[in-house]
Amino acid sequence: MDPADDLEPGRADSAAAFIALLRELKRRSGLTYRQLEHRAADQGGILARSTLADVLAGKKLPRPELLSDFVRACGDGGRVDEWLRAWSRIAAQPPAVPAVPAVPAVPAASAVPAEHAAPPTDESPARPGRRRRRRVLLASAAVGVLAAAAVAAGISGWPPEGSGDPAKAVVREPLPAQPPVGSAVWIRPALAPGLCLSDGVVRDHRYDSLVAVQRPCEETAPQRTTLVNAGVGTYRIQWHRPEMGPGCLRLRGQGAGAELLEPWDKCDLASHFRFEPARAGSASGYRIRVNEQGCVGIKGGGAETGTEAVVEPCVEDGRQIFTVTEATEATPASPTASTASTAP
Repeated sequence: MDPADDLEPGRADSAAAFIALLRELKRRSGLTYRQLEHRAADQGGILARSTLADVLAGKKLPRPELLSDFVRACGDGGRVDEWLRAWSRIAAQPPAVPAVPAVPAVPAASAVPAEHAAPPTDESPARPGRRRRRRVLLASAAVGVLAAAAVAAGISGWPPEGSGDPAKAVVREPLPAQPPVGSAVWIRPALAPGLCLSDGVVRDHRYDSLVAVQRPCEETAPQRTTLVNAGVGTYRIQWHRPEMGPGCLRLRGQGAGAELLEPWDKCDLASHFRFEPARAGSASGYRIRVNEQGCVGIKGGGAETGTEAVVEPCVEDGRQIFTVTEATEATPASPTASTASTAP
């Protein structure tokens, strides 16, 4: 019997339990980190010692390709799919929410004599109403200034065709030639702007690994998406999760995961993406071209949560158009506002 046969990855119920099984698998193999690295290389894989050490120390979950190479190097290659299924289930679990310490009780307002109470100031939390009113007034003034500037400059689309109420019109600003680089961003399908590209599992489970799917933007945290300059007008799409570290999207060219985008630890082996300003009907944003292999689109043009992003032949179609905006701690703007604000 194989010495690893009694290790059951499917029974791991947490990342910590899963990594404990990986440590035990390494122990039973009797191999050092260096020997595992060399054996993986002999098998055509990549198993960096430093990355593997971080994983087995519990600092992060492994990426699927590292897990596959590690399991094979340890001599349990016949059960790679079983390990990957367990990994996919655990990686999809929401992060644990730290306990919030109890807040000491605050004495009732009546317990403080009125003559001793501090008068409210503009900085005091006792006057949130004034700040809200001030923000509303400033926002209204900004809309008025933009409207006046648009009319004065003769910007097309102001007011919108068929609209007699300029107050409801939206200024259409030119789309930047390049997306934001270096800061956290949301990449949103133009046809489903309430959703963002993030990690998830393939709905029909034909491929047991995390891939790019569309999910509600407010559910993508703590994942952080950034664009990394890859030279000659191209970028890498990098995801970062605290429990996994950084990973960059790479197009899978064959097998069950063909046409899907999968995060890889080795960012230097990831795909290069070119963001081209584009418009199709009412959809405007960027067409994301992957090397010379096609364009990123949402499978079937669907707007359902969990639909996979795929790389397909480039077409003049809204399902291949995405908006890219800097992410904030708040949820992205409403679908109507986000689509209109990025129109060229």
